[in-house]
Amino acid sequence: MLGSTGSIGTQALEVIAQAPDRFRATVLAAGGGNLELLAEQAARHRVAHVAISDPARAGELRHLLAQRWPAGQPAPQLLAGPAATAE
Repeated sequence: MLGSTGSIGTQALEVIAQAPDRFRATVLAAGGGNLELLAEQAARHRVAHVAISDPARAGELRHLLAQRWPAGQPAPQLLAGPAATAE
């Protein structure tokens, strides 16, 4: 989901959460302006991939994901950079 931390993205994730038998988020992408929310969304939806446009913030996001991810569960693959959302 592109722009998961924006207003449309957060609303879309709310819809997904209300109908887990019908929808599932597997990838989240954002610019990198709200890493706390992005990490929270990724952990809540147990996505396989997280992408941010700002490569300078990848380390911070990796740390936030590690704090929120359940022990023993594989963490999502983190992609960072201008082409991350396309990957």
